[in-house]
Amino acid sequence: MATLAKEVLAEMVSPEKDVEEEDPRYASQLPEPKGYKLLIALPEVEEATEGGIIKSVRSQHEESIATIVGWVMSMGPDAYVNYEPIS
Repeated sequence: MATLAKEVLAEMVSPEKDVEEEDPRYASQLPEPKGYKLLIALPEVEEATEGGIIKSVRSQHEESIATIVGWVMSMGPDAYVNYEPIS
């Protein structure tokens, strides 16, 4: 999923591609969120530190699930519909 999201994000952000040239098969492979759910792409975790130390698979996994950064790719129809504060 992360690789697919990375490819979709690269195509969406890439300024050299026109809208007509986008490949629709990437978008059709992504799930469509239902209800109040969000589809979030997580950033790709680096395999090595800046100093060149290679991270273990376990530490890469822990870093990927502990991240607080994500890119909202799609929202369900009920997500953030009610903007009024609950009293």
